Amino acid sequence: MTVAASSSQLGRHQLGRHQLGRHLLGGHLLGGHLWHVVIFGSWAPLFLLALAVERWRARPSRAPHPPPPAAVPADRPGRRLPVRGTTARQVVATGLTCAAVVHLFVMPDHFAQSALYGAFFLVAATLQLAGAAAVLARPSRATINAVVAATALIVAGWLYTRVVGVPIGPDHGATEPVGVLDLVATASELLACLAGLLARNDPAPAPTWRWGAWAPRMRLATTSWLALTLVAGVLASKS
Repeated sequence: MTVAASSSQLGRHQLGRHQLGRHLLGGHLLGGHLWHVVIFGSWAPLFLLALAVERWRARPSRAPHPPPPAAVPADRPGRRLPVRGTTARQVVATGLTCAAVVHLFVMPDHFAQSALYGAFFLVAATLQLAGAAAVLARPSRATINAVVAATALIVAGWLYTRVVGVPIGPDHGATEPVGVLDLVATASELLACLAGLLARNDPAPAPTWRWGAWAPRMRLATTSWLALTLVAGVLASKS
């Protein structure tokens, strides 16, 4: 009896440890999507590190420098600014592109639900792709301000539909669930807004739309970010 009881207690103890391990490994946290969030959110530190390295390399030196040549006032609306925010603007463009990819993935389902919902995602994706191109091809304070404001508005709309409810359409008043693709798109948009705020004060001296002109670390980070977004979209469409 003693040996059998000890074996039973040992079996229950091992089973409890096994269940606890599964819980900690994401079996129940975030509805089983813990590892999806970890994997698809792992690109954010890469871009934050790239921004930190770029700003560290662009810090002013203590050695004396000759006075810079006279420049055109930088705060005139719509004027291209000769500043150093190459990495920041590339992060803005990549974040907008990844968010647009997510919106294109979910657009057919929303068109099937309502033409109004589908049209919203189509317009949002189109504007985000256009904003990414504008930030790279025609860098200006006015362009960056418009992109940051529009992106922040989209994030606010997403948060409103998750907390308060859908304002219009067939699902009026209903709150939407939070999914993996939602997190990928919103994280991309938030990072684009943060990089846009940095790019306002530190833009690049020339357009950087040519892929070969990007730094190797930015090409690697951007490729990884886009690849993870595509994988997330494909997996979500099959589930």
